[in-house]
Amino acid sequence: MVLDKKPAPDSTSKAILTMIERFEKRHMGEKWKGRHVSRPADIVRYVCWLYLTGSNKRDPFLKPYPKITKSHPKGLPWEVITVIRARGKGKGTLLKQEIPIFDPVEEKLWRKVLSDFETMELDDLFERLEKRDKNNGLTKIIQHNFKYNMRDAVSHKLLKNAPFTPQSFRYHRLYNLYVERGLDEGYILSFFGWKDTRVLKSIAILSSQKEYDQMHALRKLSKTSQID
Repeated sequence: MVLDKKPAPDSTSKAILTMIERFEKRHMGEKWKGRHVSRPADIVRYVCWLYLTGSNKRDPFLKPYPKITKSHPKGLPWEVITVIRARGKGKGTLLKQEIPIFDPVEEKLWRKVLSDFETMELDDLFERLEKRDKNNGLTKIIQHNFKYNMRDAVSHKLLKNAPFTPQSFRYHRLYNLYVERGLDEGYILSFFGWKDTRVLKSIAILSSQKEYDQMHALRKLSKTSQID
């Protein structure tokens, strides 16, 4: 997991944003004279999507492509991005996610992937990226360009400038939502589309609940935040 001296709800999201901004400076800045990545904005949008939705590497390429809407549900202090997307397990299986824009950091990430909320359809993006992923191309680009100091979840060994893989964004999102933001097991299971807690237990995070209403969990959290 990414390191932070004082873990906060947005610690991991800040680390992800920092890596993305470094990538943008290197490959999208006018002064960079090294080798540029072709269509770097596509890579930025892709890794933002992987993190924010907790997707597996190839989930965005499954059809039907994700449906995305933004709203401000009654009773919540945040705007919410609703994503309905295909899942890798089970033909035709869809997963619905209610994803709050918790803070300015996450808003910046969403603005990158959705072009300042002007693009709610990403079909063209994912179609281009799927073609680009021949010979594991996306993984190679991400591992080469996205690195951060991390602590191994099992050995606790410090890994300096460790490379990210597409799957890394998914597990860091799990850590962010469950540990840093304190969302309960039910929301996490529903968010990721899991039916049991094996994945949570495998990374030494205790959990027990099954399927859960995500919006109910968010309203519960918002009431706690208002009291504090």
